[in-house]
Parts: sequence; C-alpha cells; structure tokens
Amino acid sequence: MFKIAFYLFDYKDGSFKKAYFHHWNDSKPVFTKNKRRAQEYFDERSANKDIAQLRKVESPTAKTLSIKLEEAE
Repeated sequence: MFKIAFYLFDYKDGSFKKAYFHHWNDSKPVFTKNKRRAQEYFDERSANKDIAQLRKVESPTAKTLSIKLEEAE
C-alpha cells in the first residue's frame, strides 16, 4: 500500500516540512503530519489520480517542492 507525501517550504517560518495527504474536503485537500492518518492506496494508479489533482493546488503560505509515493508501514 502507498501514501502520498508532500515535501514543502513554509514561507511563514522559512522551514522545510513534510506532510501527508489525508482526504478531500469538497474540492480542497486536507493534509496531516501523522503518517498513520494519511490516505492509503492499494495501487499506484489510484494514487497517481490524486497526485495529478494535487499538483494543481497552490498555497499562498507554502511552496510544494515534491510529491512522492511512500510505502505504507
């Protein structure tokens, strides 16, 4: 199983952070710092559909550096 991890730069405090995709709230993504609470995907194809949508999302307070699939523990 896989989880979607975001590596980002936070403009507010000038730090690098890692967050996981949790779920969609209407058309807005919700993220979590806790890997256990992240959305799980059984195959890469279904995860890649969400990654394609998440690449379109922009934040005024953070810059996305990369989006990666990680193996669930």
